[in-house]
Amino acid sequence: MESSFLDKLQEIAKQFFVLPIEEKHKYSRTVEDLEGYGNDSVFSEHQILDWTDRLYLIVSPEDQRKLKFWTLNPDCFR
Repeated sequence: MESSFLDKLQEIAKQFFVLPIEEKHKYSRTVEDLEGYGNDSVFSEHQILDWTDRLYLIVSPEDQRKLKFWTLNPDCFR
């Protein structure tokens, strides 16, 4: 991958994470899904968690992409 591609990818991700929380919640993951916007899962009451804010997406293979989690903002995300 070209470093310019990775730079653009990082910039687009930053644009998503500075959106208002209401906008990000449109892409929230469900209990059944790993994909989507959210935070790390809690598997145990003794688990130590760092605060996280993530958008987890399956990219490949293309037929497994769940576009309901692919934000429309910024418009170049998809």
